[in-house]
Amino acid sequence: ILVGAATLRAWGVWFGELIWHPDESFMVIYPLNLFSGDLNPHVFYYPSLHYYELGLLYALDFLSQSLTSDVGLFDWIASRYFIDAVPLRDLARWLSIVYALGTVVLAGVLGGRLAAGPVTSAPGLLAAALMAVNIVHVRQSPLAAVDTPMTFWFTAATVASLRLLRTDTRRDYALAGVLVGVTAAIKYPGAACCLGVLAAHALSRRRFLDVRLWLSGAVALATFIALSPYVLLDFATFSDHFLFQMDHAEAGRFGHEVGRLFHLGNGLLYGLGPVAWVVWLSTCCWAVISRHPGHLVVLASTLGMYAAISWGDLVFLRYVMPLLPLQAAVTGDGVCQVLAALRDR
Repeated sequence: ILVGAATLRAWGVWFGELIWHPDESFMVIYPLNLFSGDLNPHVFYYPSLHYYELGLLYALDFLSQSLTSDVGLFDWIASRYFIDAVPLRDLARWLSIVYALGTVVLAGVLGGRLAAGPVTSAPGLLAAALMAVNIVHVRQSPLAAVDTPMTFWFTAATVASLRLLRTDTRRDYALAGVLVGVTAAIKYPGAACCLGVLAAHALSRRRFLDVRLWLSGAVALATFIALSPYVLLDFATFSDHFLFQMDHAEAGRFGHEVGRLFHLGNGLLYGLGPVAWVVWLSTCCWAVISRHPGHLVVLASTLGMYAAISWGDLVFLRYVMPLLPLQAAVTGDGVCQVLAALRDR
């Protein structure tokens, strides 16, 4: 499954044409700016964590060149700015592919845990296989962007939330909080994964004032600030950019409103196809009717992120990516439940 997933996602980077996505240039320029020694990105349309990740990765490009030539740091920066930025863009693309393959694994883990089994159980393997061939994820994974990393961390946070149904230690709550904070530090809407933690806590019939829940929230906030510190240190710029993004998301583009069901009838439908889409919706309805705790936790994370990407009129297909591994996990479990019922008959 992983070999197939890697082949589908790496094919374009290896053999595709050197076409830039309009947003990819920012993933080269902003991390390069950090080499000035000023770790304030001065741009907060996204949080800072992915810029820092890419800055470290680009440092490897400089070190590899410095080992084979006498190029200086400023000459290297000028070269990557004005002459040949493709190597850095491709490094960012490879990082996205690594994150994408991790998401395939996590979709399998999530599917296995929904069925109370390991990732190697039938639901887990089917969930991973569905994620491996999801056309929307395959299409977006090789791009230098924040959506693919955020999808990985969002899925990890959902797995940690699901774990809270079975364990209730402070360490487990803190881990869930860390993952929520990391997800939000990649892209602001990622904070919606906190609904999975709240749902698991509520379904376990634990008190709202439980210190573990508040610990998880405090850890999430502290993690976000630690990984994107200039949201506080340069709060004036952050607030200007963040409010601009909010206005932009609300207004949309070209004055055309596509409706709140856009992602339901596009990315979630075409990613796996109509048959799997029907199985996914049917399994979600079954989870609500039967009140199955594990599925309800996943459904809470799904609804939280769906609201975060659909409240405004600004719509891009890539916004649906965090929902795809959750959809694959629920679909894989649903298919296995149907097959088990048919086998029993």
